[in-house]
Amino acid sequence: MENEERLSSVECEAKFDPEQLPYDLFEKRDVVVLGEKIHGGHTETILRFLEKFGTQLNQIFLEFPVDYQESIDKYFADGKVDEGLEGFFMGAEGEGNNIRGLLKIFDKIKEIGKTIICFDSSKTKEGEYSKKSKNGYYFFRGNSRDEDMFVNFQRYYEQMPGKYLLIVGNGHVDEGESIEGGEKLGTKLKDFLGDKYIKFEMQAEDPKPNFEQRELIIDRLIDDLAKREEMNQNDILSDIVTFAPYEGNEETSDAPYLEIVAEKIGISAEEMNLYAIKKAKDYLGE
Repeated sequence: MENEERLSSVECEAKFDPEQLPYDLFEKRDVVVLGEKIHGGHTETILRFLEKFGTQLNQIFLEFPVDYQESIDKYFADGKVDEGLEGFFMGAEGEGNNIRGLLKIFDKIKEIGKTIICFDSSKTKEGEYSKKSKNGYYFFRGNSRDEDMFVNFQRYYEQMPGKYLLIVGNGHVDEGESIEGGEKLGTKLKDFLGDKYIKFEMQAEDPKPNFEQRELIIDRLIDDLAKREEMNQNDILSDIVTFAPYEGNEETSDAPYLEIVAEKIGISAEEMNLYAIKKAKDYLGE
């Protein structure tokens, strides 16, 4: 009874701390979900959870596209980040999320003798994953990412009952309807597992990068774009400066061009505008 009261109090805490959880957390529960407020913003919290409970787990499921399973398996085998995994990290950085802390988590999981299962929808069209998402660059097997994650976990759990940790974004942990329609992962897990399931929503511990850090990331994304399209990076930057939407440049500013570049490197149009203005000011010496 004491442990149950302690657990309830932890669920209400603004800042989640694994050290406050009872050691027998998995005695009555098969599945614990750690919800991320910001992808990549909870490295130390997850490491502390794994330090305390890792040996009690059968497996760890991660909100990561299923088509990257081979890349993650390769990292577990030789400790090297392959081209596919590096590309995923850079894509996340383009969206403002530094998720390279996952490598520390991977190393810890490997240390305790476990592995990672990717259970999100696919980033590429392959096999059963053939329905293109209307809200992002994913291909579904079912009708949403939440449905795909639930079915992937459910199939595994039914074949191999055990103790599992799921690490997913808070948007999927919440109960209710997903943006693609249908129930969210949290609702489906609660209905499926009942009292054997519990969730914790983590608060961000690592701040998002400031704009100076983002500028360096975007510089690198543009360099990669230049290599992919066999162009000169300086030519792209020159065009970005020419079409920057700053006051006094209304006649030559070109929103469609900047939007196209933003889409190609995976950042928002708003952030591209800020980047273009910053580069133009640097060029003009302001």
